[in-house]
Amino acid sequence: MKKYLTLLAAGSFAALLFAETKMNFHLVDGLTDSFGIGTTDTIRFNNGVISVEGPNKQYKVADVESATFTFSQNSSSGDTVFVTYSGGSVVVNNPYDDVSVTSSGANVSVVSKADKKGIVYCLSGSSSDGSFSLTPDRGFILCLDNLNLASASSAPICLNQGADGESYTATVHLRGESSLADGANSSFKGALYSKSKLKISDDTLFTGGILSLKGNTKHALNCSKHIELYSGKLNIAGAAGDGVNADGVEVYGGELAIVGTGGDGIDCSELVRVEGGSVTIVAASDDTKALKSDSLFEFMGGVIDVTASGAGTKAVKAGKLAVVSGGTLTATLSATAPYVNPADATDFGYNAAITSAGDIFISENGKVVVKGSGVAAKALKADGSVSIDGGML
Repeated sequence: MKKYLTLLAAGSFAALLFAETKMNFHLVDGLTDSFGIGTTDTIRFNNGVISVEGPNKQYKVADVESATFTFSQNSSSGDTVFVTYSGGSVVVNNPYDDVSVTSSGANVSVVSKADKKGIVYCLSGSSSDGSFSLTPDRGFILCLDNLNLASASSAPICLNQGADGESYTATVHLRGESSLADGANSSFKGALYSKSKLKISDDTLFTGGILSLKGNTKHALNCSKHIELYSGKLNIAGAAGDGVNADGVEVYGGELAIVGTGGDGIDCSELVRVEGGSVTIVAASDDTKALKSDSLFEFMGGVIDVTASGAGTKAVKAGKLAVVSGGTLTATLSATAPYVNPADATDFGYNAAITSAGDIFISENGKVVVKGSGVAAKALKADGSVSIDGGML
């Protein structure tokens, strides 16, 4: 009976894929075969033969003396700084001479002068009072590998501008389930505070990655640039202020779920765009917005589901233009009373599905579903015009 042994990319072997760049098979005849780890799919052992799928190499076990990995800082795929938290302490494995790391307790500060794009910073472990602060000098990769991190005095993760004042894009990989929470006395306004553009996705080796955030000082996720979600799940589990506060939020896939915010679910100065995936928001606080853009709201595909129960709460508010051309937007409006401005008793506000200080356009395959028993609730409210050229309301 044939026996098969498959080495899958999981656990510590997967971690090696970040840190190493080549696999070397040293043969008994003195020769060495090397190939990039990125090209490797699976290694199988069958009847005394090693088969490496990807490079399509085969070796008799008797012909192989050993196998090693070669580390290369010059690899274009980037190499890894590992940061592993354990209670009140942290262990940092840093292969770079020009990436400086300082730590105190479980608080880590990293400054890169490597002038290298794609350095991977892999954070794992758990601490109830730890943090990670990064000052990059090129675009980088941040891998959150089952990380559980909280801080009383800082944002658990703080991504700074570079020393040159530039902002560098962070590609964030989610592996397993990670969580971040700041304390009520944090000096930052976010559990994840970023001066970098964030591109969030599952790790390429794993699926189903989840990042949960709780903002006890103000916002849960505070970003001065755009946030792009491609896969995985971003879960806002509560915030004293906004769930997400950024220049822009763009959802192309994955899941974004927001509950328990004292402020808006999403508050952006430039753009809220949803092209795929799902966005689910429960907006229970009075006079707030589930999705707010000071400029453009654009819904082109996917699913948006908003429950607006706060008095005067809006599912969508656009500062200039709201466009629905694809996907299904469902707004459940259920406020039992209007919102009354404490400073002006004659100023009333009511639930609404979509409001715009400019125009509202529904077209193509866009679908807007409004339901519930909100007092004097509005489906569409525009200071400009409402145009329905297709789709469904």
